[in-house]
Amino acid sequence: MANPFRMPDADEQTILNELEVLPISSEEQPRWEQEVSKHHYLKNATLVEEHLRYKVTFRGQWLACLGWSAPARHIKAHDQWGGWSAAQMVCRREEK
Repeated sequence: MANPFRMPDADEQTILNELEVLPISSEEQPRWEQEVSKHHYLKNATLVEEHLRYKVTFRGQWLACLGWSAPARHIKAHDQWGGWSAAQMVCRREEK
């Protein structure tokens, strides 16, 4: 069986060495939101609660926008899937 992990060749490594993952500054946030809204399947760049926004660049050109936010404390479909009773959900949310 072939090894699924492959190391980059010299040309690929050169490109990888020039990739930068950088936090978004307040001046860049409008562009980040515009790019995410344009390309994300939900067409929305809203991040709630605590969040992180990053850009991936190559030679100064934006290649990707990355974003993470705190999970929602209540999502109906998730709560139903979990099978918890209403009392269990309240209890678990208060344990923070």
